Amino acid sequence: MKIRLSGPRGWMSGLLFGAMGAGLMFASAAMAGPQTKKAGAAKAPAKAAGEQAKFKAIWEPVNFKQDIGLTDVHFVNDTTGWASGAKGTLIKTTDGGDTWTVILGGDPAGSEEPIRDLRFLDATHGWATKYQRGGKLLRTTDAENWEEFGKIGEHFGFYYDFVFLTERIGVQLVKEGNDIARTTDGGKTWKVVADGCAVNAEVEGLSRKLACSRKSFFFLSPEIGYAIGATLPGTNMALFRTEDGGMTWTPQVVPDVGHPDESHFEQWLYFTDANSGFAVLPRADKFLATSDGGKTWRGVIASVKGPLKFAAQVGWSFDQYGKWTYTTDGGKRWASTQLRLPAYVKAYSLPSPQRGYLVGEHGMVYRYRIVPVEYSSKGMLAAPMMPAKTP
Repeated sequence: MKIRLSGPRGWMSGLLFGAMGAGLMFASAAMAGPQTKKAGAAKAPAKAAGEQAKFKAIWEPVNFKQDIGLTDVHFVNDTTGWASGAKGTLIKTTDGGDTWTVILGGDPAGSEEPIRDLRFLDATHGWATKYQRGGKLLRTTDAENWEEFGKIGEHFGFYYDFVFLTERIGVQLVKEGNDIARTTDGGKTWKVVADGCAVNAEVEGLSRKLACSRKSFFFLSPEIGYAIGATLPGTNMALFRTEDGGMTWTPQVVPDVGHPDESHFEQWLYFTDANSGFAVLPRADKFLATSDGGKTWRGVIASVKGPLKFAAQVGWSFDQYGKWTYTTDGGKRWASTQLRLPAYVKAYSLPSPQRGYLVGEHGMVYRYRIVPVEYSSKGMLAAPMMPAKTP
């Protein structure tokens, strides 16, 4: 079982997911026109002479019909998912966004704090936060009803990320990423298990113990996971690995891959299996890959600026401006295209290779899917076809 952070962070599926977080801003004008980076893209199989395509891939609007900023989205399958955002809003769809049901909030004139950080363990167990940086933890155990259940960041200061490994066990990054806290009762109470953040590194040939800040989690299973951050000061990436569900953590330093201010910005991880993984350092404009479980890292040529989401061999990343970077072969090759969207991208979800969703301001929701070639809908955008069985 893979546990993924959504969005700037949670399950990712894992989010902004906290998704894309506070750095993403509203856009009132349409983005630049489409342009595709062809280098590195996989070539489609040649068609026989005279053969006509039967299907095509598109993005189409399936918006929430209220002027509310949406900041996170998570789908547990192709058609069932949630989106959350301003005015205490939590909405759900079971038909792929054709219709949205308001679970909480949903009133543009409301004054409730935003709901963020959607995290799902499975199709029925989910969590979210209310308040921008520390506050109420919301929970569902039946995918229908939500309750206030404990606190997130309480007594610790701001939290950076959290993830649940089972119905009862979860971990969170608190105190600006210095500490790791753990829960064994579903999030009702938390206990610090990693006090402070420091790593040993070599600086100008001398051994130094450097402070660090962790920014996000990625778990491959309920036992094996990672936290990623950066040293302070310095240009080093800091990794921490656990093999006991977050009770203990082993540090590692990857030198000279970051920006001098890297510790003040977000970093993200994604592992597709026990050996193959990726690290995103947007401040340094670095995208790194490992094939030995994180022992060594190499640079990858790709315009990856946001959290990674994978479904089988298909992987996605968006920046806030609608630049979509994707792979169809598990990360060996990457390509990019610019989507013309009416608002900035705040978060996205990839439930399967041929279905995905993104959200933004003013209730914006766009859906990626494969349709018959003759299909047409208002506002749809052409998109590259991901390798999957056609409908």
